[in-house]
Amino acid sequence: MEGQIARLLPEIGKAPPPAAPRAPDFDADWFRPAQRTKPPAAAPAPATAPEKMATAPVSGIVAPGLAAFAPVTLAVAPAPPSEDREALIAAAEARGREAGRAEALTQAEERLAAERDAFEERLAQARRDWAEGEGAALAGQLTAAFAGLDAALSERVARLLAPVLTESLRRQAVEALAAAVTRLLAEPQPAAISVTGPEDLIAALSARLSGLSAAIAFTASDATEVTVSAGETVIETELSAWRRLIAAAVAEA
Repeated sequence: MEGQIARLLPEIGKAPPPAAPRAPDFDADWFRPAQRTKPPAAAPAPATAPEKMATAPVSGIVAPGLAAFAPVTLAVAPAPPSEDREALIAAAEARGREAGRAEALTQAEERLAAERDAFEERLAQARRDWAEGEGAALAGQLTAAFAGLDAALSERVARLLAPVLTESLRRQAVEALAAAVTRLLAEPQPAAISVTGPEDLIAALSARLSGLSAAIAFTASDATEVTVSAGETVIETELSAWRRLIAAAVAEA
């Protein structure tokens, strides 16, 4: 028991802990102003000595939060910067120069495109004119060249064919004479038959009439035609006329 009392003695000697601060109570009477009302008239009370009010230490009074009553500062808009007229004029001039440059560039491009189109049109027209002129000249030259080639070929072919045609005519003449002499000898009373003409044709005709040559008198002469005589019948070739026609054709070629 004495031990317990001894332990409690130091606690009793200590001062009580200070009261914890409390939030302000706006509903308390110290904050709300007193309403002034006129009390009903009453009989005057006997005068008594005023009671002494208990005062609390200043440190124990808890002040309300001052942050709630701090003055509010309004945000003031910054003043607009002062205009630099020279800078504005320079910027406007730069924009004007840029716009003028862009417009001039556009006009130059349009003019260049128009000049290019006009040049291409002139070039195409010049090519058409040149092609027409050169085409006409080439056509004339080709026509003249083909005409000359035709004449040259005709002349050469005619000269090459003249001997062939002459020989062909001679061969046809011999065959025709042989057939005529054969018909004359086939008559019931054939007359004496004599044949005169160039030696080469006489030889060719005699060879063709080899089986009948004994009844025919062949005589070579300087004449150009072959003549077959049988009584009153006379047969003569026309080799000279054909030769003249061939020579004229060759000369015209």
